Amino acid sequence: AEKVAAKHFGTFRKAKNTTQKISDYNKARQIRRKQQLESHRISENIPKFLDTKDNPRTIKEYKTHLDFLVSSTKDLHISKLALKHLYKAQSELKEGTRTHNTICKYFRTIRAFVNFMIKYDEKDEYLNLIKVQQHLSDFVKTIEKENHYFDRKDYDQIRTYLAPHPQGDIMLTYVEFALHTGARLSECLKGSINPKEEGFEWEFVGKMGVKHRRFLDQDLCNKWLLLQDHLQKDEDGIIDELSRINLSNLMSKNFGYAAKRLRLFKTPQFLATQ
Repeated sequence: AEKVAAKHFGTFRKAKNTTQKISDYNKARQIRRKQQLESHRISENIPKFLDTKDNPRTIKEYKTHLDFLVSSTKDLHISKLALKHLYKAQSELKEGTRTHNTICKYFRTIRAFVNFMIKYDEKDEYLNLIKVQQHLSDFVKTIEKENHYFDRKDYDQIRTYLAPHPQGDIMLTYVEFALHTGARLSECLKGSINPKEEGFEWEFVGKMGVKHRRFLDQDLCNKWLLLQDHLQKDEDGIIDELSRINLSNLMSKNFGYAAKRLRLFKTPQFLATQ
């Protein structure tokens, strides 16, 4: 011990150098420790999880959900994540305008992330996630949506709600085209039409990039062309995408409003007041 002390602290210069080496070692150790701790935070592991996904839309949705988890937990160390943090996140989600089923989507993403971390936890550093995973099923129970159907009388009633609108004529054409083709309102303004046999073939790209084809008679073809004429175009005749989106949103908003009026009109509570 005396020899070691003399070697490292025998003179003022040796003592100063040894003290500096010890200080540098402790600083480097603290930096490594901090980096190690940071690597276990939720945000640091999200990119690895997203790398396992291929669909850009899924990746974007998952990132939104997990960014919320990071914000709600203040980017907690994964080994500290507990059920109380999930209940807090659920409470924060309910404060907004999100529906129950939308909130469940957030927790389905969180469950997938938790399962991913458990699967690749080779050093058993996140054993707390097992308890979290066991209770996540309570957070993802969706409510089955009630489907509503309307008959010809109901359809005529909806038409009377749409007709007084300043753009009522185009709206009536829009909804008739959608009902006869089975296309979504957002899809009716897309695609192109080409003559085929005794009618026309309408091709368009729908939800999730799926391509669709519909056979149109002359009347439906005329309705589609009328809808296209209502859209703004540039000097080359190319349709302005913003114009397409605006008309689609206008139609969706007003048709939804008319359908809600119809439901209200048919409820026993409303009828009792008339």
